[in-house]
Amino acid sequence: PDAREFTFYLRKGVLFHDGSEMTSEDVVYSAKKLLHGGKGIAGTLNKFVDPSRTKALDKYTVKFTLKQPCAAFDGLAQFIYVLNKKVLQRHEEGGDYGNKWLAKTGTRLGKDGVGTGAYAIKEWKPAENYWTYEKFPEYFKGWEKPHMKDVRMEVVYEAATQIVGVKSGRYHYVETTKTYDEMQELMKSPLLQEFHASIPRLEYIHLHNRKPPTSDLHFRKALNYAFDFDTYVNQIMRGYSERSIGYIPPSMFGSLDPKKEFHYTYDLNKAREELAKCKVDYKKYEPLVIGALQGYAVDITKAEMVVAKLALLGIKATIKLVTWPTWQQEVSKPETAYHIGPMGCSPYYIDPDHWSRLADPRGFGTHMGASWYENPKVTELHMKALATSDKKEREKLYQEAQRIELQDASHIWVQQMNYHNAVNKDIGGLDSFSPYGGLQRFRELYFKSEWK
Repeated sequence: PDAREFTFYLRKGVLFHDGSEMTSEDVVYSAKKLLHGGKGIAGTLNKFVDPSRTKALDKYTVKFTLKQPCAAFDGLAQFIYVLNKKVLQRHEEGGDYGNKWLAKTGTRLGKDGVGTGAYAIKEWKPAENYWTYEKFPEYFKGWEKPHMKDVRMEVVYEAATQIVGVKSGRYHYVETTKTYDEMQELMKSPLLQEFHASIPRLEYIHLHNRKPPTSDLHFRKALNYAFDFDTYVNQIMRGYSERSIGYIPPSMFGSLDPKKEFHYTYDLNKAREELAKCKVDYKKYEPLVIGALQGYAVDITKAEMVVAKLALLGIKATIKLVTWPTWQQEVSKPETAYHIGPMGCSPYYIDPDHWSRLADPRGFGTHMGASWYENPKVTELHMKALATSDKKEREKLYQEAQRIELQDASHIWVQQMNYHNAVNKDIGGLDSFSPYGGLQRFRELYFKSEWK
């Protein structure tokens, strides 16, 4: 009831890429490895997972007794990637849990196989921005259905290159979701088919709460009133999304009902009224810097609307297009974070706690904390919601927190955007394919020409 104890029962017969069976001892070891590394989700899990109280009760049962309650732990636990204890111990250097070795090799089929997934690395060329994977014949879900025998993945930053590549057939699938206009252009190619999936991806705009002029509450409110939500959602996105008035997406419990709750709407007169209340001389900071990801049309269109609407208010702003690694690095510190940063957040785990990190200090140093916003009352409500397993109580707490945040105008909450893309017509299996998740999702896809 207090969301402190979680027991997991492992599937029997799951094999690692070296052919050995995964057991509860591997889970315990992998949890310690993750926390020891201190990267990514480890910062979050460290607050809850006590390695000394994580126990292998038997060969297939693991019990986590948390330091403090965490109602979302069943979702967070998926980030404890279970790896082969025996193989990693063989490659440990100075008690690093094999991290240095694994970073150089990844999981491959054979005696050094550490993963259990559908695919293992075959060729790894990070300097050339591509990787190839081969299927693991003993994957626990089997291979009876049509599937891809191997997968090649490339990193392509430029949107134009992505579009040309998929239209020409060089790429079968480009991961990023597409805008309505992009879809119209892509579907001109006879090689492509439409792919749509319902998923609670939240689109928003970070406003730097610690750097002037966006540190001024009235300036942030002015920015919210200056964003033309209806035009963006209904005309630019053309029904590809729906308005979200808070940081919990409309399809998730804990979200706010726009028919009943206060929310910002496009009103330049109200924007001017808020600007008149500003204590900071916002003209002094022109042009405001909007950091947007190159190759991500959804973010760029949000940035372009902000520039256009600010111009109507007599405020100059400029868009700085950067790569994802650069964006992450610059927003990781308040000194280098952008005044304004359009971004989207995919559901890494399906729980309101995931999105609440956009509005409390747990997101600091990551893309979720680029606004550098903190309100002790909001954080307190988030922690109360995380400490109870009562869903109705959690819903009330998240809604109360969002009402407070809306008055702080820490972000511009834009939309819940479903997934839209165009993929090669030779690709089958899309009806059971998720656009988000690990490499194992590609197991659902196959080339129709190979499986006639």
